[in-house]
Amino acid sequence: MWYGYRKRWPSSYGQNTSCAKKYALRRPRSHTGFSGLKKCHSLFRRMAFTFRKDDETLILYAKSADCQTLQEHTEKCLEKYKELKTLYPALFSASDWKILYWAVKFHDIGKVDAHFQNKILKAIGKPTVPAEGSEFPHNYLSPAFLNTDYFFDELGFNNLETELLVKVIFYHHARESVIGNYKNELTAYIADVLQKRWNEVQAEGGIPLYDGLSADLQTEYIVAIDYHGDEIWLNDELQERYMKLKGTMNRIDYCASAGVNIEQSPKDDDGYLYSEKTEQFMQRSGFTLRPVQEYLKEHSDQNVIVQASTGCGKTEGALLWLDGKKGFYTLPLKASINAIYQRITENIGYHKAAVLHGDARAVYLEQMENEEANDEQALQKYRLARLLTAPLTVCTIDQLFRFVYKANGTEAPAAALACGNLVIDEIQTYSPELIASILYALHFISDMGGHFCIMTATFPKILFRLMKQHGIPCPEKDALPNFHGSMPCRHRIKLLYEREFPLAQICEQAKTKRVLVLVNRVKRAQQVQAQLKELGTEANVLHSRYLRKDRRTLEKEIQNFAPNNPNREAQCGVWISTQVVEASLDIDFDILYTELCTVDSLLQRMGRVYRSRKYDLGKVPNVYILENQDIGSPKHPIVDGQLYQYTLEAVQKYDGCLLQENDRQDDKTDMMDLVYDEDKNPRILQSNYGKAIQFNYNLLESGEMYKVDNQEIRFRDIDSVTVMPYRVYEQLEGSGELAQIRQKMKHGSYKGKMEAQEFFMDHTIAVPDMGLDIDRNLSANEKRFYPHSGVCLYNGEYDFDETTGQGIGLINQYKNKKGREEFDNFL
Repeated sequence: MWYGYRKRWPSSYGQNTSCAKKYALRRPRSHTGFSGLKKCHSLFRRMAFTFRKDDETLILYAKSADCQTLQEHTEKCLEKYKELKTLYPALFSASDWKILYWAVKFHDIGKVDAHFQNKILKAIGKPTVPAEGSEFPHNYLSPAFLNTDYFFDELGFNNLETELLVKVIFYHHARESVIGNYKNELTAYIADVLQKRWNEVQAEGGIPLYDGLSADLQTEYIVAIDYHGDEIWLNDELQERYMKLKGTMNRIDYCASAGVNIEQSPKDDDGYLYSEKTEQFMQRSGFTLRPVQEYLKEHSDQNVIVQASTGCGKTEGALLWLDGKKGFYTLPLKASINAIYQRITENIGYHKAAVLHGDARAVYLEQMENEEANDEQALQKYRLARLLTAPLTVCTIDQLFRFVYKANGTEAPAAALACGNLVIDEIQTYSPELIASILYALHFISDMGGHFCIMTATFPKILFRLMKQHGIPCPEKDALPNFHGSMPCRHRIKLLYEREFPLAQICEQAKTKRVLVLVNRVKRAQQVQAQLKELGTEANVLHSRYLRKDRRTLEKEIQNFAPNNPNREAQCGVWISTQVVEASLDIDFDILYTELCTVDSLLQRMGRVYRSRKYDLGKVPNVYILENQDIGSPKHPIVDGQLYQYTLEAVQKYDGCLLQENDRQDDKTDMMDLVYDEDKNPRILQSNYGKAIQFNYNLLESGEMYKVDNQEIRFRDIDSVTVMPYRVYEQLEGSGELAQIRQKMKHGSYKGKMEAQEFFMDHTIAVPDMGLDIDRNLSANEKRFYPHSGVCLYNGEYDFDETTGQGIGLINQYKNKKGREEFDNFL
């Protein structure tokens, strides 16, 4: 812990040896002219960064865009600060509002440096100024201008507050690590070069010293930038405090640079909040509030966990729980996010909602095209979504929870979450590693003042124990409300102890019914499709190994084939898919054949048949479960072996049964509890699943600030690489479309670049990084595509016919035969 230049020790930390070493690094007190000045004047009211030298004007710039001066940018940032403080006065304590205020004022003053000014001057076509030495990031230089005596003596800052101020300014941009001799070089540059430059700027501009500004630059702050090895900075409360300040500083800076409000007005163009429009939508549709919706509306601003089956109205309930405040609605899959976003913007009619995931730009461009609006509007909506300014954002957890890894540049979402409430839908679909990340994020969010709502049809009750263990405020397990839809029974299950699906039976049923076959692996889906074709039955296939544009086509086709609509036309046939349809598409088939998987996934799969219909087949099953042990290889399991066994035992208990879903008897909840409730299955505590959550939570909890680089974070548990199949590359190259993309990426406008990038990415696929025949020659791929595309060439085959909508997608091809069998099992 750094204590600056004072001779007093903060009583809360005591006489610590490591602190004493840092304490010795103090500088003599300086009395350089701030006394007598009125306190808390606007920093640039006293010193406008436009100076007169003879007949020339000396201007200090902050941005090349619009030739924005340092004065103008800082004033814009201060406006955002005031805007935020007005909206959320209780967001920070008085002392932290004060820290943030001064961080905003001083965060960019390092741009006085000649190297930075020259970059701007070159960009706007003006003569440069003399510059010496190597260049350092401006945020590393800004704290040198702080007159720390002013903060201690005039503003009453204590040592920790001063250190927080230094750290927020120093790290407000994510730069390279400050290691090795870098600190010594930085110290020398400030003392020998920047001080000289600062003297010249003061002399040329006749700058008076103002509140907090030092005439003599100081370098002792450099001892305050460390996190590693400082035990005090392992404290969650201090990390949360810093992240909230740093993230808010980033949000202010980003929005000021973009020229947008830090928060959009929560009221839509017609003056209504999204919660109000939700109720209006229900009234127009002739609906009254259902029990889950009433419960969530009554428990707004509380942490809640609700379990509700399909058809209960969870989505509208969540919007009522958010109560029109700043909200984030997370789901596990892009397709389900897009569906909810469409539901909010089109059905409910709330147009200020944002969508945010890896393909969000394409969603906005398509939406604007449908509405015959300008593409520029789509790109502006995307910019605002990334800045987290929307009143309601529907997104993946990847977009929000990277801050749990404590990497620089990830704090803005944490700060935004502190301003609002969070909905997590279908938490059971995430891996143990991601559940650990979610739980740790909930710990932070609750401490920072936010609230959360977990909604799911199947809640793993072991999570109650883990949440209580880690101090995450949540209801008691016995108080978990369980809501049911109007259909008391929808599924009769049958367990098949076989290695293969009964293909002849599937072919026969497909003559009159909509049949869905769900498997655990992409390759298995392709194999089943080939087997059915040999028997004379054509089947469509959907999985994750299609080009982005082709997958969108297939998702629309399957929804058109089996819409969740009681007035739909008669239809028959077969679709084969992987888990991509489990929680993403609102589809309703007549019969399901599925490989056994974990119980949560199994229940989600059941929700794709008789979705909103009461079971009416007598004793005939509409769900067939194949117990074929197809769970992947030992090194790369698709299904956890222990959870598979627990699920098998649960399914055996209900084999042949019509599953009840009502307040008196809930067989599906019982099946979940037979796997995930420690009271009914004590083995879950010592299972790989339970241990993995605990291990990864402890790993995050013990992590040091900024030890992990933002670029190193892999939020999903399977490493993937984005590829373009060779056949697709040849088509784009031969048609000249790739040449156009390269031209736009090199010389196009922002709008042109975004459109070109979206078109290009629509022709790519994300695949597991598991030995496929991928050309990783960076320079070759940059020549093929465009610099920094991040896309590699895949030498294997790709099968899809756009005219018929048929094809099995990416075909596996490996670089060598070693490990092929293992990879086949995995993929």
